[in-house]
Amino acid sequence: MVYEDRREIPYEILGPLGGGAYGTVYRVKRISGRRSGTVYALKSITLRQGYTSRGNALERCQNEVKMIKQARHIHVITLVETYKCRREFCIIMEPVAEGTLQDYLKYADQCDGTVFANYREQLFKWFGCLASALAFVHYRGIRHRDIKPTNILVQGNNLLLTDFGISFVDTENTEQGETDVFGTAKYRAPEPVRGIRFGRHADVFALGAV
Repeated sequence: MVYEDRREIPYEILGPLGGGAYGTVYRVKRISGRRSGTVYALKSITLRQGYTSRGNALERCQNEVKMIKQARHIHVITLVETYKCRREFCIIMEPVAEGTLQDYLKYADQCDGTVFANYREQLFKWFGCLASALAFVHYRGIRHRDIKPTNILVQGNNLLLTDFGISFVDTENTEQGETDVFGTAKYRAPEPVRGIRFGRHADVFALGAV
């Protein structure tokens, strides 16, 4: 959907949820239509030419939408719809999470590790959620390439993998097609750092690092 006037957009921004170099995420409410009153997460990306080496920002947005559609799973964020208004591309997703895993880890660190001791079983369940999500994403032939706590959402007993902005489909899991360095250094596998070609196992390394 394309809107020429912001007043046509059927969503009201309730407040920010987070953001990064690629875009900003907001908590929004649908204000018209069948699902009026429903709260969602909205990812807003400003479109600029030459944003990535693989094309402009619009191509990256379209790629992320495609990846989320292909990775539909209980432990992966769900796409609701997309729209464009002037130079802004927006992705509407659900559910609205309580926070990110990074938020939880920061809180746990402030509690001197007692949270981990008290919720050991919860942590095992959460890791199971992530392993299940990644197994399915790989089954669909997708490399995520940026698994880290800020890209993992906490929703009660469930964790959801999000941010497929630099993901791509590699159905053959070839290790001969990529030496480019992507992702976040702290969770990056040794192969891309050393310039060695790598496959989807780099995602598995990142999961272990998390």
